[in-house]
Amino acid sequence: MGRRPAPAIPWRDTLIYELHVKGFTRLHPAVPADWRGKYLGLTVAPVIQHLKSIGVTAVELLPCQSFVTEQFLKDRNWRITGATIRSRGLRRRSEYAVHDAVA
Repeated sequence: MGRRPAPAIPWRDTLIYELHVKGFTRLHPAVPADWRGKYLGLTVAPVIQHLKSIGVTAVELLPCQSFVTEQFLKDRNWRITGATIRSRGLRRRSEYAVHDAVA
């Protein structure tokens, strides 16, 4: 394997913006309704322009792994969040499998 080229933007000028795909695109008026909450929503020109306008040079996506919901949580109508996944018994399918809702 060869060496990777250096990033075009030096570290001292890098601004990394962490975002959750669903939360960031869910209510954005420029994102088509069927793209909201999905990766496609991040590809809309106004979304990219907004990130650039606030100086963002890189985006880091917050966890969106696929998981299996335990039946006892469904029975209790628990709302599924990242905290629920970590603390309430949800099991990830795979570290690298993307959750169906954001794909």
